[in-house]
Parts: sequence; C-alpha cells; structure tokens
Amino acid sequence: MKKSNLGRVSSRSFNAAVLITMMGMTTGFSAHAQDRPAAPSTKAKQGERLNVDSIRQKYWAKGEDSQMNVVQNRLYTKSGRLNLSLFGGGYSDDPFLASKLLGASLGYNFTETWGLNLMYWKVTSNKSSAADAFFETAKFEAVTNPVKSFMGGEITASLLYGKLSLVGRAIIYYDMLVSAGGGLIDTQTGKYFAPVIGIGQLIYLNKTVGLKFDYRVLNHSESLPTGTKRTVWTNAVTLGAQFLF
Repeated sequence: MKKSNLGRVSSRSFNAAVLITMMGMTTGFSAHAQDRPAAPSTKAKQGERLNVDSIRQKYWAKGEDSQMNVVQNRLYTKSGRLNLSLFGGGYSDDPFLASKLLGASLGYNFTETWGLNLMYWKVTSNKSSAADAFFETAKFEAVTNPVKSFMGGEITASLLYGKLSLVGRAIIYYDMLVSAGGGLIDTQTGKYFAPVIGIGQLIYLNKTVGLKFDYRVLNHSESLPTGTKRTVWTNAVTLGAQFLF
C-alpha cells in the first residue's frame, strides 16, 4: 500500500511538472509571438523618419535654405564697400534752355540695403528751339536763369535685388534703388537749396563694375534776373558707370 501510494504521488508530481513545463513553454511562445510584430513597427517608424528627412532635404531645404542664400549669399555684394560713379545725361528745368550735365558721386554702402552718396554735377545750358521760336514771335529774349552746378548728398535704399533673363541667353543681376537727399543749386542769380528724390537701377557687369541709370527730381525756389520769384521743378536723367572698391 505504501508503495502504491508513493507511486501515485510520484505520478501526480510528474504530471504536475509536465503540465507546468508545458504552460511555461506556451506562455513563452505566446510572449515571443506577441513581441515579434513590434520589430516591423520600429522599422516602419524608422522608414517614416527617413522618408520625412528625405522630403525635407529635397523640398523644404530648397525653400528655406536655397532661397535664403539668394538673399544672404549674393553673387554681387556691396555691403561695406565704397562706390564711385561717373555719369552724364539730360537736365531739364526750363523750356527755354537745353541743358546737359556731367557728374560724379562717391558713396559708402553700410549694408546691402542702405548707403550714402555725395555728388556733384556740372551743368551746361544753351538756348532751346522753344527760345528761338519765342524770340521770333515776341521779338525779345525769354528771361532765364541757367544752372551752373549742383552739389549735395543722398541716402540710398536698395529695395530689390535679383536677376533677369536676357532673351534666354544671359542672366543679368541688378539692384533697384530709391534715394532721397538735398543740395545746393548754383545759378546765375545765386545758390538755392533743393531737396531731391530719385529712383535708379544698377546692372552688374562683374563684381567691380556696373551700369547705373538714375532719374531724379529736384525742387527749389529762385529769383530771376528781373527779380521775379518762381518755383522750379527739375528732371535729371543720367546714365553712367559705377565702380565698387
């Protein structure tokens, strides 16, 4: 009986051990089976990150970095540089005079946007065809006050910098500027202060030389040789070359 009972106990112990072992294997297998799908999820996340990074590099970088570099890393720069301009053009302040000017300006560019110029113009005047027609009709000369020169200064602001395609064969780099300042107009009857505003465009030929076009408007009050007071509006159109140092 004792042996029978011992055999039953041993059999039960063996069965329990087998059952526990099978349960452990089943649990381990289930846990392993549950853990395995997590690996593709990690890879998927890594794949998504790689895709986002590639998209950012391909598109966003171009929009943020490349376009900013167009402004920040200019091909032609003028910040911290001196500029010397030589120019000539037309000077119109009186219909009875045909005037021309030759001038020069020296300036400094504090930044790519702001600059300061000092300028001087020499003006030469002759009778216009309107003056000849007036004399033939009225039989006396029109009263004029020819300008001799202008000397002053202006603050410049570069509002636009970019490039243009020239009939698809060449790229032109340019600056569009506006200016405001003032100076003294020297005339036959005296010197008068005149405020001046302008707009211009600089086309770069290389990093040192550019073509400069300017249109300026001046306004001043003066006395004619007869003593009559008048207000004069002047239009000055110039074309020249600018040198950067």
